[in-house]
Amino acid sequence: MSSQGFSRRTVLRGALVAGGAVALGGLGRLPVASAAPGAWPALATFSHGYPAVVETGRGMVVFGIGPMGRIYHRWQQGGGWSGWVELSNVELKTRPIALANHNGAMSVFATTKQNSSLLHGWQPVAGSPTWSWTNLGGSLVEEPFPLLNTDNGMSVFGQSTGGGIVHWWQNGVGGGWSGPMAFPGGTRGRPWAVVGPSGAMAVFARAASGVGIVHRWQRFAGDNEWLPRDGWGAVPGNNAAIGDPTAVVGPTGAITVFAESPGGITFTWQLGAGGPWRESWDEWTEHRILGRPSVVVGPTGGMAFFAKRAGAEQDNWLLHRSQPAWGTGWSNWAKLAPVVTGEPSGIVGPDGTLSAFGRNFDGLMLRRWQDGPGGNWPHSETFPDELRVG
Repeated sequence: MSSQGFSRRTVLRGALVAGGAVALGGLGRLPVASAAPGAWPALATFSHGYPAVVETGRGMVVFGIGPMGRIYHRWQQGGGWSGWVELSNVELKTRPIALANHNGAMSVFATTKQNSSLLHGWQPVAGSPTWSWTNLGGSLVEEPFPLLNTDNGMSVFGQSTGGGIVHWWQNGVGGGWSGPMAFPGGTRGRPWAVVGPSGAMAVFARAASGVGIVHRWQRFAGDNEWLPRDGWGAVPGNNAAIGDPTAVVGPTGAITVFAESPGGITFTWQLGAGGPWRESWDEWTEHRILGRPSVVVGPTGGMAFFAKRAGAEQDNWLLHRSQPAWGTGWSNWAKLAPVVTGEPSGIVGPDGTLSAFGRNFDGLMLRRWQDGPGGNWPHSETFPDELRVG
């Protein structure tokens, strides 16, 4: 890999949180929050694809793996983009995942190559030129899944090398960390976590058999007792998912879950905040996908879906379809760009304009974006310097 164009500077400026849609989630059969739907805190939007993307409200920041397997990032500035900037000298096992904290400062998480432990880096304040780093221990198979709680503390979930899901959590805003706490067995693959309007979390994963999606949930924010107490509960219906799940919440507080299926893409949703779930799963069979999809919720409540198409290399397109508003039908499929590896990222800007990121056949980061909310996709750009597979 060429390191030309990569920088070792660690400056990131202008990162502030703005009100945008974010992948928060409702919970399985939990009490409906007393707050009105959509009343939970507005956060910067972020994507768990590759490259990982955070929309701060004043521009996007992307994170990937650069020379020597280290974390690099670049950000929008002055109508363009910075170069790639190294953040840490630790070699990674998995791609980094980033989010914006309550004060606009960034945090990033990854799994180290040396011992598969959880690496955490953060800015003290938004735009700080320095990052601090700590190792939170544990031993993970793949990339971690971080999210911001409604109390502005962070939680991180991951698949342990010992089997099962483990959980770290921050003790208050900017506080120390607890964990990893091991969840009961009965899962396979990477978890996905969501936060509901009540502040309670739910975690989704594939069942131990590799077929079907299971979940556990808190009864209320900060609850130390996850349900079911001794295991995982299956998401109801003809649950034939074979891929790691993606979950998002709509403006009603109900969650929708997506995953790869033998025939394409399968999905289901709650009938309202806190459940119950539908008795069946729907399936799109026009395309098979590879990996986990990226799904975001826009300002109208409509969902936008992004995934990598399966097949021969020349068929590995970045696929997209969307809803104009919550509860409406889906658009036709669009093939946005050829991608060769990794799982794409979808992101929604403060005005509702969508962007999609991926890694092309030459190993370069690419971006496609709309000409406005709900518009066409005429814009594209490719970034110099190869990104390692994430």
